[in-house]
Amino acid sequence: NDPLTPFWSRDLGIVSSGWNPHTGRQIGLRGESMWLFETPGGIRNLLIWVHERYLATRDGKTLPLYITENGCSAPGESEMALPGVLDDRFRVAFYFEYITEVAAAVQQVSLGGASSDGSFVRGYFAWSLLDNFEWGDGYHMRFGLHYVDFASAQRPRYPKSSAIWYSKLLNAFRGTNPSSEYAEEGTVEQPPSVRAV
Repeated sequence: NDPLTPFWSRDLGIVSSGWNPHTGRQIGLRGESMWLFETPGGIRNLLIWVHERYLATRDGKTLPLYITENGCSAPGESEMALPGVLDDRFRVAFYFEYITEVAAAVQQVSLGGASSDGSFVRGYFAWSLLDNFEWGDGYHMRFGLHYVDFASAQRPRYPKSSAIWYSKLLNAFRGTNPSSEYAEEGTVEQPPSVRAV
């Protein structure tokens, strides 16, 4: 029962809300899901906190971390039809901003000397490759990089703008160190701004 020993129940001092309790303002843009608010700076803060609390070891090595799900439902997308649904700028901006913050966290930890190999984040997985069944919302909410036509028996799939952008990002990463600049200028475009908070 040592209070200094990390344990999940001691880390529950969070408030899960889309509103700042001090200002009463929304914490970020809301996705289509009622519970999802875009707060990219939060992933950077969380990664640094997790690294400091759980991943830095006494022998100077860093334990690896994998981000296994990160994604969003785009506002209004579940009510849209082809071809308009393929232009998911909100999701492109979401991934750009979150991946930028993950890279900033890796760089901050690396510059602090805590990560001997330059990267404690070893993997980042977009949620989700395809529109799929979401436990709380069934097939209504769409999180995928690819649109799935659930009305058709063949379930055809169509790449959204986010799939094309993410593909360019992954191709730019090949053969490079993820903690360095992820793309040469002009290789992966910064998405058009859709921010209005």
